[in-house]
Amino acid sequence: MTANVNVVSSLKAGSGIDIQKLADDLVEAERAPRKDAIDKRIAKTDARISALGVVNYNLLQIKTAFQSFDEVGELSSVVGSFDEPSALTVTTTTSARAASYSLRVVGLAHAQVSSSAGLGGAGSTLGDGSGFSVFITKADGVAHEVGVTTATPQGVVDAINAVELGIEASLVNTGVGDNPYQIVLVGGLGADNAFTVSLADGVTVEGLDFSGPPIVDAVDAELELNGLTVRRPSNVINDLVDGVTLTLKSTSATSNLKLEVDPSTIETKLDDLVTKYNDLIDALKVLDDRGSAVEQYGGSLAGDSLVFAVTRTLRGFIEGTSSGASGSIAAGRDIGLEFDRYGKLTFNKGSLDSALAEHFPEVVKMLTNDKTQQSVLTAGEKGLAGDAARSLDLLTKTGGLLDELTKSATTQKVAHQSDLDRLDERMTRLHAKYIEQFSLMDSIVSSTNSSKTGMQGSFDAMMASLKNG
Repeated sequence: MTANVNVVSSLKAGSGIDIQKLADDLVEAERAPRKDAIDKRIAKTDARISALGVVNYNLLQIKTAFQSFDEVGELSSVVGSFDEPSALTVTTTTSARAASYSLRVVGLAHAQVSSSAGLGGAGSTLGDGSGFSVFITKADGVAHEVGVTTATPQGVVDAINAVELGIEASLVNTGVGDNPYQIVLVGGLGADNAFTVSLADGVTVEGLDFSGPPIVDAVDAELELNGLTVRRPSNVINDLVDGVTLTLKSTSATSNLKLEVDPSTIETKLDDLVTKYNDLIDALKVLDDRGSAVEQYGGSLAGDSLVFAVTRTLRGFIEGTSSGASGSIAAGRDIGLEFDRYGKLTFNKGSLDSALAEHFPEVVKMLTNDKTQQSVLTAGEKGLAGDAARSLDLLTKTGGLLDELTKSATTQKVAHQSDLDRLDERMTRLHAKYIEQFSLMDSIVSSTNSSKTGMQGSFDAMMASLKNG
């Protein structure tokens, strides 16, 4: 039909009107306002989806910040020192608490070192060359028999090392005298690892003699802690003060062992929380501002209750009483977390330092409820940080509030797109209807013009015949 209409029009038959353009213009006039309305709804929905993504991202950042200090181990900030650092080193674990002790290193733990009398060489024959047994008796009184099958100094060394008694044997060339070699035996640290070496009663092996006194006696480390004498079989002591390991290096005078709170760990994490929270507030301000110049999502949550709900929830955790409240440390305000008049979170480090110095265990409990291991799935009261992280997880997880709102907005967008598709279908049908109607009109005009032309010819012929008659 359209092709025929175009042919008629090109031949200047019919009405002379461009039917195709007329139909296009009429359809576009009807389509434009409807399409514009649907496009605006789609753009508004796209902006909402983007805005929800912005909120979700910022809440995940805050959740991560809370999770960085929701366990006791993540708040360990007690450091140890000793007034004579050359005498020992101090390391701390998460269970260490601030305290001060009087400490003196009286003596270090030593391993027994014993040696044989001088021997001629590694392969020199002992006795008559026959095998024999050596008995090593530990501090518990138990004698351990060591069978020597190769009757040489090296054979004795190999036999002792093979039985794994915790005693290391070696052959040392002292370079002294006619018999410079000695079998040297080194036991474990501490008095409980003392030992003696002997042969069976009545047995002698010419050239093998351990009867001399030890070169070094096996002794325990000895300390005085607040005037109390304590001994340990090692120079690494981790059971004297809870959460503290002392590594002894030399003796010392009585000095101060200090365990002091180092606020830097918690300060860094609270600084991060403040930054992440204020980033969210800045984003919500843009989303809630109808006059925002941000094109993609500015003002897209203006008047939406979500903005108020999110800020109220977060402020509630920081301002409200923690589930781990302890003594005078009950909420974020007690460690320096406060809100200014613009709704921004601030951090008073002086308040935190005072709280840590005077109430460190209470600070830890308020933030973690003394939980050493937890996740957002852990049941029970978790302290300020743990409770906040769990609440934020409910908002941001798959199937959570923000996810459901995003799915709803996506469904709306699909519906708007379907409206646009249906509009296109209606406009296509309307265009075809216009073409059909205008083509019929053009045909009628063409027929009328043909009749008019025929009547004019007949009339002209009649007038001519009258003149000629």
